Amino acid sequence: MTITFKIIYMKNIKNKALVEQIVIVSYLLESIAHKTVLEPLGLTMTGYKILHILNENGSMAISEIITCLGASKSNISQRLDFLEKNEFVKRSAVAGGDKRQVMILLTKKGEEKYGEAKNILKREWIKLEEIFTEKEIGEMSGFMNKMFEKLISNIK
Repeated sequence: MTITFKIIYMKNIKNKALVEQIVIVSYLLESIAHKTVLEPLGLTMTGYKILHILNENGSMAISEIITCLGASKSNISQRLDFLEKNEFVKRSAVAGGDKRQVMILLTKKGEEKYGEAKNILKREWIKLEEIFTEKEIGEMSGFMNKMFEKLISNIK
């Protein structure tokens, strides 16, 4: 993230509509997470998201991962190849099913890598807790949960 980007967006964020503010802040958070957490761990944001959804849901078909992340097939295939090469995930044919249907499973090494990233993100969140009051955190959490529920309901 360049200084110019920060200056342009931060200087004008107060003049933006709420949805634009959310987009700008989410971009900044993602950039910071990538730079301070994921990149040092050798992960991309998409790779981390794959580890996360596998951790939450167990094994998944490639098509389910693509749908869940809203990413292109080629992007997910590249990320899965990288994660498999590093033994974070493994592919497994569906037992008794179509041999072309492949499930992606999180390995022990993948669980450890995901846990490592999650712990670093928690430490970074603790730093944010020093900036906000407990009331502000509660309000923000309520807002985020409500927004999440609304967005999820639109996907189904």
